[in-house]
This record gives sequence, C-alpha cells and structure tokens, in this order.
Amino acid sequence: MTHYNHMTNEELLTEYLTQRQARECAERSLWEISNEWRERAARDGASEIAVKGTHVVELKQTATYDQNKLLSIKEFIDPAELESSGAWRPPQTIPGKFDVRKLMKFRKRHKDISTLLDKARIPGNINVSIREVSPNA
Repeated sequence: MTHYNHMTNEELLTEYLTQRQARECAERSLWEISNEWRERAARDGASEIAVKGTHVVELKQTATYDQNKLLSIKEFIDPAELESSGAWRPPQTIPGKFDVRKLMKFRKRHKDISTLLDKARIPGNINVSIREVSPNA
C-alpha cells in the first residue's frame, strides 16, 4: 500500500501533474547541464573531465555509417567472407546491411578499407555519462 491509496481522484490527479511538471523541469535541467559539459569538453579538446578526483565525466560520440558508401568494401574483401564473419547481411527481405562493429576487424587488411570506413562515418550525438572513481585509484 502506498500513501496514494488514500487520495481522492482529484488529489491523485493534482499529485500526478505536479510530479510530471517536476520531471519535465529536471529533464530540461539535465539537458542544459549535459550541453554545458559538451561545450567545456569541446573547448578543452577533452573526452573526459575529472572532477575533484571522485568523478569522471565521459563524453562519447556515437556514429552511424552510410551503408551505400560501404558497398565498395566488397571490392577489397570477398563478399562470402564478409557474410560468414557477420560483417555483411545480404539482401533478403530487407536491403543488405553492414555490421560496422564486425567490419572493423578488416580495417588492418588494406588502407583503403580504413579510409572507406572513415569516409562513411556519420558523426552522431555526444553522450554524457558520469562515473564515480575510487579516490585511491
């Protein structure tokens, strides 16, 4: 049983609306704080910011890859090998697709593959996370 069980419908609605507004306000504040961390990291050229030796703010950029630009990788690597490694899913019911995480292991084989992957990369959002660190570390 929660204390909400004893509320009238009107009281429960009022509490709900109050909590939803508080959540929206908190989400807006978190968004603004995250943007400030992004700006500070960009200004300092950092991907991590240490805070008083107790926390580290990590900024990681996500990326997607232009699948059409990746198609020419098949000129350097046998499509059967790409498929068996899981790096390429041939078209069946959906268009063919590369799994870039599995494709990365082919980077070292040929410099053109690495260049192709770099050109196909589409930078995404910068995610902010905070982790606690041991003071003795």
